[in-house]
Amino acid sequence: MDDENGGLVDFEAVGEFELIEDLRLNYQICDSPSEIECRAAVEPYTPWDQTSQTLQCHLSFGLICFHDDNHNLCQNYEVRVFCPCSVQNVAYNDSAEDELCIGDDLFKVFLSPIMMWKSADDYCRDQYSIDGFDSSLAVLEKQEVRNTLRTFLMSSTVYSHPPKHGYWIGCNDRDIEGTFTWTTGEAMKTQDMVWSSNNPNNKVNLRCADEDHDQDCCQLWEYPRTDPVFKIDDECCTKKKGFICEIRGKCAN
Repeated sequence: MDDENGGLVDFEAVGEFELIEDLRLNYQICDSPSEIECRAAVEPYTPWDQTSQTLQCHLSFGLICFHDDNHNLCQNYEVRVFCPCSVQNVAYNDSAEDELCIGDDLFKVFLSPIMMWKSADDYCRDQYSIDGFDSSLAVLEKQEVRNTLRTFLMSSTVYSHPPKHGYWIGCNDRDIEGTFTWTTGEAMKTQDMVWSSNNPNNKVNLRCADEDHDQDCCQLWEYPRTDPVFKIDDECCTKKKGFICEIRGKCAN
């Protein structure tokens, strides 16, 4: 969201401001957004904290940049907020607090056993195939599914701080670097906003046992640690983590 016209800054003003209270006049914003992202309003859409300008970006007010605080005039910026999604046909399983139904599909969160990405996906498939269900690590292409699951994790005192700081989900770019696909074979079409800041970054770590020592598998990341929002992040596939299974059709009446 941007309250400027055409990507321009009012040079006669004291700075660049994208205030939540002003943006509400032109955009529909929920009463209690839980997350904010700020970035430059023109390509390459640099995140606010990488622009080398002095400014503030915070959920309580929006974005503030004063010209006098910078060597050059403030750039034009835009902000985006995340609102927890209210989704119909969502139900928590009465028999287990680690399960929830979203539409016809059941999502089950595993804190343990912790597993490598491939082992976790195999576990999801094997565990439920005996009952005739198609299952795998969770496919989170749909925004309503992704945001509902994130809200479930964020609101739980048990699941908001997983061991090894994340949950495996069902996407990876092991076949073609930079081209992420879901365990169903579908291409990942989600926008940049669903990724944690500055990700995917394919970080190389010699302690990663993968052949190229890089990050090819997706997790919902416990970040920031004190109040995680569980955006998608790429991670070393051989690390052991908790995981989330999707059992398709198990919640159908």
